[in-house]
Amino acid sequence: MSLAGNLSDLSLPELLQVVALSRKTGALEICSEQGGVAWLGLRDGGIVRVALEDGDLDRDLILKRAGMGDDPDSDVAEATLWDAAVQAILRIFEWTEGDFTFQPLDDPAVQWRGPKGILLPSPLSPEFLALEGARLEDENASLAASARAREAEAVAEEFASPVGSPPDESEAESELPTETEAVPSPISEDYESTFTQRTAIFVAPPAPKHEAAPKLEAPPKVEAISAPAPTPEPAPAKAPGRLPAVLICVDAELAILERLKRGLHSDTTHIHIFQSATDALQRFKQYIVRGETPALIVGSMIEDPLDAHQGLGWRRFAGRMLGLAPRLRLVVVARSGESVAAPGMAVVKRPDPKTAGELDYQAFVVEVERALAASA
Repeated sequence: MSLAGNLSDLSLPELLQVVALSRKTGALEICSEQGGVAWLGLRDGGIVRVALEDGDLDRDLILKRAGMGDDPDSDVAEATLWDAAVQAILRIFEWTEGDFTFQPLDDPAVQWRGPKGILLPSPLSPEFLALEGARLEDENASLAASARAREAEAVAEEFASPVGSPPDESEAESELPTETEAVPSPISEDYESTFTQRTAIFVAPPAPKHEAAPKLEAPPKVEAISAPAPTPEPAPAKAPGRLPAVLICVDAELAILERLKRGLHSDTTHIHIFQSATDALQRFKQYIVRGETPALIVGSMIEDPLDAHQGLGWRRFAGRMLGLAPRLRLVVVARSGESVAAPGMAVVKRPDPKTAGELDYQAFVVEVERALAASA
């Protein structure tokens, strides 16, 4: 079933949410009133192709600009194309006036009437794009607020600064008339010899002396008897070393992710938590394209999102990450009682949610931090 409408009634992020929930497959054409035209190919609600009428999303041109002409099929090239597609869609999100048309297709990777654009190996999640767009809006709002604050401070400093510098005290004193120096009278010159004004110097009389008040005797000291302070429970020792600048945590249990984010948070570490391995992989690739290598905490229940035959678990997912960044700092979080063989990787046991207390979770976070520091 075809779908048509106006962006002023239904924005593109809202439209993609509708298509994702209904798991539609086809081609979405967006025409802006400013003249731009874009096409999005969707499979089961996920975006698999992005194209622009002006040809900016030409695959070969993007890889050539990135200096990847010799190996266009590498994981880094895939990440570069993925980042270009994300940035293009976020720019399309800014179109608020125009029309859209959705046409069902059997396979948007084969049936296509627009420019070739970028064909993505894994679908882009509309939820991820909505979160990324919200994050960029927050960053832009924060930058605008900082710029306004700096401008206000500059204006305040300008008004607070004095117009001229105060006169030198020595010069001011030299201009004052002394006791014996005559001051010209405003009377005419004929009477100048008769009337002469002199400055009068007023000397204040000395202040009366007061007798010193008698000293009062200090009250006797009373020793306070304090009750002994309660002995606090010993907290787990802080792990040595420093955390990475960027940390990506992906696990099926939201409680574990929240504990890791609260326990590992610092001013120098930016932490992303995901329950979806697909979204975690997309964010990881985005950092790789920027030249940054995040550290990774992965739960042993995670499946590889790009594997058609599910069941290989976190090993395939971790291997894909290590293929993008061989020096990746990786920690595996295993289930209670699970035996995980991870040569060269750090393994930390998660607390059992049925029996674990607050100290158990604190000790778990400290062990994860120790594992990250040891793998640095």
